[in-house]
Amino acid sequence: MNELIKNNIEISNMDLLVKSGLADKKGINEKYYTVYTNYKILLDRYLVNRLNLDVYDKSIDESGYKFIPIDSKGMDYYQYMSAMNLKYLYLRNNLYIEKLSKEVINRLLSLTTEELNKPSEELIGIVEATYKSVIDKSPESDGSYMARYGPDNDKFWYPSNELIIGLRYDMFADNGLGEDDEWKENNEKQLIFINALIDEVDDTGESILGIPVNVILYTDYTIKEIVNVKE
Repeated sequence: MNELIKNNIEISNMDLLVKSGLADKKGINEKYYTVYTNYKILLDRYLVNRLNLDVYDKSIDESGYKFIPIDSKGMDYYQYMSAMNLKYLYLRNNLYIEKLSKEVINRLLSLTTEELNKPSEELIGIVEATYKSVIDKSPESDGSYMARYGPDNDKFWYPSNELIIGLRYDMFADNGLGEDDEWKENNEKQLIFINALIDEVDDTGESILGIPVNVILYTDYTIKEIVNVKE
């Protein structure tokens, strides 16, 4: 798993990582992997709870439009590494954990499995106080950078301090409707449903978190494929 993380992460400031003890001249170290993994678990669970992402995810299954989740072998890195335990929604931002203070880093290094499974108010507070900086590529955490979350197309560029949620399902799966008019009609209904869901998550998410929330619908042609995944 560490190799997977190493080949797919994005780092904004290596000097900060070295000062924080998460890297040396050879690159990132074991502490980095622990902090990255633990922080991602906490942030994913925080976002699920705050934004009710599990409710939205379940609504896709219960829509009656025969959505089929992406098989794990077809997932991008962000969905594959998600700790949200959802079928369709996942965090698409990169995590710049080099921005975390040494105090927070030490706390993350000390976490037990029980603490990760049932985060305390203290841990929730740590995530709440830091995630807006951690998802932001800009050095000053002020959103002064633009970040690309897909192909080089206007629809995938956002200010780097905005929250990006990926949404993906198998648009061409065999859902039992064949390949004719019935399948096409269902496919159209799927897109109408998904677009309405995206609008709702975007609107309610921003009102809850106080920062823009953007759900991006990904396809096989717009994801960033996993680099060097070993079976």
